[in-house]
Order: sequence, then C-alpha cells, then structure tokens
Amino acid sequence: MRELPERLNLRLTPDDLLALRIRARLRGTSPTLEAREGGVPPARQLLVELTSDEVIGPLLGKLTQLRAGLRAAEEKAEIAPRTERKAARAAVAKLTEEIDAAEAELVDAAVARARERERTRAEQATVRQRELDARQVPHLQRGITLLEQLAEWSAGFDPLVELGLDRGTAADWRFPFPLLLVEHADRLRRALAPVAAKNGHVCVRLVRFPGELEEGKAARAFRALIEDEGQVLATAEKAALRLWPFNRSEPTWWSEPVAAQLVALGLAERAEPASTP
Repeated sequence: MRELPERLNLRLTPDDLLALRIRARLRGTSPTLEAREGGVPPARQLLVELTSDEVIGPLLGKLTQLRAGLRAAEEKAEIAPRTERKAARAAVAKLTEEIDAAEAELVDAAVARARERERTRAEQATVRQRELDARQVPHLQRGITLLEQLAEWSAGFDPLVELGLDRGTAADWRFPFPLLLVEHADRLRRALAPVAAKNGHVCVRLVRFPGELEEGKAARAFRALIEDEGQVLATAEKAALRLWPFNRSEPTWWSEPVAAQLVALGLAERAEPASTP
C-alpha cells in the first residue's frame, strides 16, 4: 500500500492512502483502482466527515501519535551510534507494526460507521417519503376543495345582483378571474389522481356530512375514527377528517381502510375520479 504513490506517480499523504482503503472497502474495489479513477477527493471528504465521529476521532488521534513517534524513531535510528543502531531499528519496526495494526483497526471501524450512517440516511429518506406520501394527497385535495368553494362563493354574487346589488359593486367584490379558479382546480385534479393511485389511496364521493349522522352507532364509530386511539391514521388524513373541509358530492382520496369506513358509515360511496380533458 505504501508503494501506491510511486506506482501511480501521485502525491498522496498517509491519510490519503487510509481514505482510499476505506473507500475501496465500501465500494468493493481496490485502493489502486480508486486512485486511478479519481477517487482521492471523495475519499478525502469521507475521511473528513468521519473525523468528528466519536469512534473514529480517537482512533485517528492514536494513529497520529504513532506516526509522530515513528518519525522521531526513524530520525533517531539515522544518527544512532553503531552500538545503539540495532535497538533503534527494532523500535522503528515495532512502531511500523503498531501503525499497520492501528490503520487496519481504523479502516474496519470507519467502514462500519460509514455503512451505519448510510443505513441511517436511507431510513430517514424512507420516513420523509412516507410523510410526503401521506401529506401530498390531502394537501392537493384541500386545494381543490378551497378553489371550488371560492369559485362557488364568487358565483354567489349573481343572485345578489338579481336582488338589486349594483353590478359594479358586485364586480369589485367577486373574485376577478373566476375561470382561473376552475382551471387551477382541474389542474390539481389531474395531478391528484395518479399521485393518489401511486400512494395506494382510493377515490370516494362524499354523499353526507358527519353532522348528518344520527346519534348512535354510526356517530360513535365516526368519533372513534377521528380520535384514532390506535394511532394508525396519517397526520394529514386525521386533520382532514376532523375539519371535513369538503363539499357534498365531491370526489376525495383516502387510504383504503379510511375509505372503507366512510362508505360503511354512509358518508361516502365508491367512485372513480372524474377524468379531466
């Protein structure tokens, strides 16, 4: 390994060689191949990231001390009298063996820690993706609902004009571009259907409001659903059930268990999402 810089005509420090060994182990290659293919900078960066690790940091400190001791021993061996030369060279050899052992220990520990960090990052990415999947559909659905409600509110000025409200006043008060509301709701609806299908959500059409449930078994079942004592509902889905910001006859997307319960309670019926040209 120490001959690698000469073989490849590279200027590599001991830490560079150590970093190449770590990267090669992680990638299942060899230090020589990593060096040839430009792996020195990413290997250095990996070692820098591991320097602050609670396990790797002390091992690097120990290795640094051994290297300093080796340099001092080599200098002493060069100027030692003949009678002390054998002992000085033995000290150099002993320190060299200790450095080899320390480097091997550090490489093993660094590889283990790097793989552990990679597993942690993968787990965090999975958690983020699950949270995104859980929140994306309700958020799109909420946007569609709000746009449709705003369009309905804006159109509500027409009956007021028939009752005598000044047309200019009505024009000032209503949303200035009502067709944009419908257009954007359609755009979100087109985006929602494939996202919902990908995330395992199903479409149901709402036919009743929760307040219409008569006190009894159905009402208690709905309260149990939104209380979610078993903590099985996604946060966004639970919020949507509590607020119920939907219009009657509106198609909405839910996870299969929630959709099944809404249908069983008579609040919704199975539906296919309407295709928007």
